Amino acid sequence: MKKIILLLFSLFLLSLTINAQQNNQFEQKEMFLRIAAVKKITNDSIIAFIKGGKQFGIQNGTTGVVKGVFKGDEDRSNLEIGYASIFSLTDTTAFLTIKPVDKTGTKKGYDIRVGDYVVLNINIPKLPYRSIFFELALLD
Repeated sequence: MKKIILLLFSLFLLSLTINAQQNNQFEQKEMFLRIAAVKKITNDSIIAFIKGGKQFGIQNGTTGVVKGVFKGDEDRSNLEIGYASIFSLTDTTAFLTIKPVDKTGTKKGYDIRVGDYVVLNINIPKLPYRSIFFELALLD
């Protein structure tokens, strides 16, 4: 009798563990990722590298906006300078193609540089509460 009760109790605990780990609900969050490397192919096509991949919830084909940052005497903050699309992805890195807004390459401040940001919508598990540190991490 004790063995049957112990077996039923252990099966009950196992089912609770399995149910607690299944979360099929996801939500989209906007995440800012810093460009780590840039390779200009033509004025109309740029390849870039970012640190962040599948572990961050990024998926192949995800698209987003490229925004400039403030550097020295040029105020490029929040300036949309291109549109990006993920084409290659690993667990920790992603490669993307960027179509710049300035296709001629002549406008000052519209070039894609290392340190600019790509804004992507990522899929993460839905939770009832997220700390302020998570929100700050999304801003890189």
